[in-house]
Amino acid sequence: MYTMNDEISVRQAKVLLILDMLSAGALVLPRTAVEMGQQDGWVLVIGGTLFAFVYGWFIVRLVQRFPQETFVNFAGKIVTKPIAMMLNFLFLLFLLISASFEVRIFGELLKQVLLPKTPIEVLIISMLLVCGYITRKGYECRGRIGEILFFVSIGPLLLILLFALPNVEISNLAPFFQISWKKLIWGSFNFSLSYIGILLLFFANVFIQPPNKSHGIVRSSLLTVGILNLMINIITVSIFGVSETKKQIWPVMTLMQVVHLPASLIERQEALMIIFWVITVFSLVSGYLYFSSIIITKMLKSKEQSYLVFPLLPIIYIPALIPSNIVEVYKWYRWLYRSTGILFLVILPFLLWSIAKIRKVGGPVD
Repeated sequence: MYTMNDEISVRQAKVLLILDMLSAGALVLPRTAVEMGQQDGWVLVIGGTLFAFVYGWFIVRLVQRFPQETFVNFAGKIVTKPIAMMLNFLFLLFLLISASFEVRIFGELLKQVLLPKTPIEVLIISMLLVCGYITRKGYECRGRIGEILFFVSIGPLLLILLFALPNVEISNLAPFFQISWKKLIWGSFNFSLSYIGILLLFFANVFIQPPNKSHGIVRSSLLTVGILNLMINIITVSIFGVSETKKQIWPVMTLMQVVHLPASLIERQEALMIIFWVITVFSLVSGYLYFSSIIITKMLKSKEQSYLVFPLLPIIYIPALIPSNIVEVYKWYRWLYRSTGILFLVILPFLLWSIAKIRKVGGPVD
């Protein structure tokens, strides 16, 4: 256990990375998969996860060359400082806008399912204030909280999937392997961009103790998230079928209506999925907020980042209210993750790793 020193253990790093990669995308995962691959959408989940392992390899090899530095610092050593400054600014914009979309989706779903009479502004502000408070306490605090909340969130999800099994009809997934190679590769690539949460390793690696354990962290985290995504997709589509899954805004939430827990264990069964989802959104938004403050701190060469956290909250809050409805939110959400994902997840790690290797910048990698 590390106390108040902004250091986290390998186990805590795995937990945080898993929560960061699940996020709001888990709610629409089955619909996204069937839109791209019909009944073979589950194959795209596997293919996308394999793509993500490739991205993770380059990210890990890059950060391991600079174990004591964040992306803000080592980017300037690999490329020129003006280019590094531009990349840092783009990264900052991505983190803040992503946080805006995440809290807006959080507010929309919570209002629809649990708190219909509560203004969405109140829900968004409440989430931001909680995330801001935790973020000011440092990364070590986030690691300890994530370690506790991990089992609180994953437990309900696994419970729901378990009791949904009696309703599964495998025939809804047939005929198998009808997807063409072109759609398989393109669909898998598009789905792989949903693992964009792995980018936070660019900044989190410096806090992990002992250092240079990123390979094991990424492998375990990606495998866990990949299995969960595969289970969610197969069970949801096999219950509703392709056509019905496409019609649902949040197919995983609709799954709650067909799951029957024994002896009416919980009156509001959808609350179980809400628990899982709220915790993952909390983890991701607090991560975006923390690393946004880190980027600004490093760019300003300041020694303290906590005072920058709350001034960032209005910057996240205002864009969150711009989309007029949830359909528009998801439209922009998809565009952001696909466009920035190609840049930050696919192109940038490979280019920086290649340049660093050619220029022999950074330390040796095991």
